[in-house]
Amino acid sequence: MTLVDTEKCNSTLMWNGAMATNERCAGYMSGTIAACSGDSGSTLVCIDNHSTNKAVGVVSYVRKGCSVLGYPMVYTDVMSYVDWIQNTTVCVFTCANGLCLFDKNMLCDSKDDCGDRSDEIQKCPMNTNCTFDDSYKCGYFSKMEQEFEAAPNYVNRFPLFDHTVGTYPGK
Repeated sequence: MTLVDTEKCNSTLMWNGAMATNERCAGYMSGTIAACSGDSGSTLVCIDNHSTNKAVGVVSYVRKGCSVLGYPMVYTDVMSYVDWIQNTTVCVFTCANGLCLFDKNMLCDSKDDCGDRSDEIQKCPMNTNCTFDDSYKCGYFSKMEQEFEAAPNYVNRFPLFDHTVGTYPGK
């Protein structure tokens, strides 16, 4: 089977502009049957220059049920979805409890997606915008308060929400 140039395949001679930008063509120009209705979802695999099989397409549609002379099959272009595929199938973070997170946006988002908060501790930047809404993310002791803590009869007049320091995450 041969990959067909997308521009040629989408020309008035073949698919006449019906193809989407995330589609590509492959097939036999002779009309040799390569796929039929019901084959949707099957993989188009090509061998690269290193003799490695690569998924390049997923059967999308053919003309009138099966291959027709002059109308190569249309495949969804796998390269258009590589980011999505990796984001939903590749474990980007293994939680301390063994769970796997597949979406990098689940890390350091102030939501306990792991159930043990390891997704909010490991790999999170040490610099954080402290709004005091999350005691886990922001430490709550005052540096000024700590320095004068041992002084007898000392009344703290410093704001409790200002000059905060803490060891990440809120320890």
